Amino acid sequence: MRVFYLEAFTGLSDKTLLAIFDFCPRIEKVHLSGFDKVPGQVHGSALRALAQDPALAPHLRELVLLDQHVQHVKALSQARPGLWIHEGSTLGDGIADVSTKSRVRQPTATLTFFPFHLQNMIAAMTGGESVQSWLGGKIVRTVQDFSLYGPGGYELPGEGMMDYMSGF
Repeated sequence: MRVFYLEAFTGLSDKTLLAIFDFCPRIEKVHLSGFDKVPGQVHGSALRALAQDPALAPHLRELVLLDQHVQHVKALSQARPGLWIHEGSTLGDGIADVSTKSRVRQPTATLTFFPFHLQNMIAAMTGGESVQSWLGGKIVRTVQDFSLYGPGGYELPGEGMMDYMSGF
């Protein structure tokens, strides 16, 4: 396996991540994200082990850890200067929680304009992120994307959201 990609998954731990590094020696990219309101279970012991043992995942070129509780990122970046590490948070998934709870309390006119399925669609589309990229022990890029269609968002055909909303 060369690429391991889990999006919006919160159950993978440091122990499992370390097993991937150990048993997939040709792994080149690992991408793991949780949710903005429910972070994942990676805390950093797998990163510490990866920094200390050059035999673990020797071909790893990119590590993406979003919505995790990671530590040891700087140490790993210093130990593996050619490894791109992107760590941070995604934004927007939590809108669904607010929409669901506020649906009951909103006046009928508001529900007509913003029906329940539209609120959930907006929550799924928002994307956005706040990510730091590390290379050679230094932060080389910081991305703050708070737009409606961020890296995890989905664009609608035509004029996007405004086109969709005009039907209501």
